[in-house]
Parts: sequence; C-alpha cells; structure tokens
Amino acid sequence: MAESAPMKKQLSRPSVAIIIAVIVVVSTVLLQTRFRFGRICDDIADQFYHGGQNGTSIASELGNLADAAEVLSGLARLYDLEEAQEAMDVISAMREQLRLESSDTSVIHGLYKSLLSETFTLESLLARQELTEADARVLSSAQHSAAIAKEAIDQSSYHDAVRAFLKRYDRFPTTGLASLVGLKMPQVFS
Repeated sequence: MAESAPMKKQLSRPSVAIIIAVIVVVSTVLLQTRFRFGRICDDIADQFYHGGQNGTSIASELGNLADAAEVLSGLARLYDLEEAQEAMDVISAMREQLRLESSDTSVIHGLYKSLLSETFTLESLLARQELTEADARVLSSAQHSAAIAKEAIDQSSYHDAVRAFLKRYDRFPTTGLASLVGLKMPQVFS
C-alpha cells in the first residue's frame, strides 16, 4: 500500500494528466481515422474488384486486358520478337496482384501502365511484320479486345468514387493520419 501512494501522487500531477489526455486523444483520432477511412477505402476497393453502379469491375477488365496482351505475346513469340517475354512478365505480375484482392491499387496502377505500354509495343511491332492472314486476324481481335478493356476501365464508375473520395479527403491532415494507420489512397486508372 505504501508504494501506491507515490504512484497516486505522480498521477495527480498536471503534466502527467496532460500527457495521458494527449495519448488518449491521439489514439482516439487514429482509431477513428482507421475505422472511418478504412470503411470508405474498403467500399472503393470493393468497386475495384466487384464493380460499381454500372457493373464494370476494374479488376475484371484488367484481366481482359492481360488476356489480350497474352494473345499478342504469344503471337510475338511466333515471330521471334524479344518483347514477348517482357510482356509476359508484366502479365504474370498483374495476374498475381489481382488474385490477392488486397493489393495496393498504386502497385496495380503501375502494372496497368506497364501492361498498356507492353500491349501497344507488341501491337506496333506485330503490325510491322508480314503476318499470315490467320495471324493478322488474331492481331486484330486482340487489339479490339485490348481497346474494349481499356475503354471499360476508363469509363468505370469506380473512378467517380475515387475522385469524390480524393476531392474530399486528399489533404493534410487526413493523408498523414491515413498513412499513420496504414491506409493507402485509392488510385484513378484512367
């Protein structure tokens, strides 16, 4: 009992009370940030993976784009184009990130930009080859599929949700608090 008296004396000091109050306030703000913005970010991520109002899922369209790029890569291998392997590496990385359904969208966004670049490179290189008639049809079909996937990604309602979120919350102190609790800001893919 004698030991608790000095402890009570220490806790009754104003500086200790202020420190405890600051710790409680900071912890509460961080927890509120985590739950509030975490829920909003989860809703946006759900739109990314499962579609929003118009039903267009960015993830499924990225899969369609990867499918088209894979066809182009296969065709490029037939014509011994070195760029085919680079495209396959990006396609594999994209598929792996999409399988996780918890990936940081900024990582997926970087892969998307690389995938677009590889797709356009393959399209350009293949267009300069003397393709058989059948291969020319395959090229045309893959180009069409890639264009449809990119257009669907560009027009997804997911982007509206991300823009609304960023317009409202992409500023100090929200971004700082969000990063402190491990939240990543969603990315626009268009």
